[in-house]
Amino acid sequence: MTQYKDKVEQRGKELKEQRDMNAVTGIEIVINKPENIWHMNTYRRNGEQIRSYKDKRKKEEVITQPYRS
Repeated sequence: MTQYKDKVEQRGKELKEQRDMNAVTGIEIVINKPENIWHMNTYRRNGEQIRSYKDKRKKEEVITQPYRS
């Protein structure tokens, strides 16, 4: 199995970098009781912003796509 050691190490580095870039850097919760609006914005290190709603009938929406390097 030593013949694949380089590929395994490279894939491990890719997965670690991907995990680090998908780390959450901030969460913003918006609650507007008079209009019954409740959602949460999640900010990730790679620049992606996702809005999720308390009402699970609404799908999560991607506000900003992640940066491409």
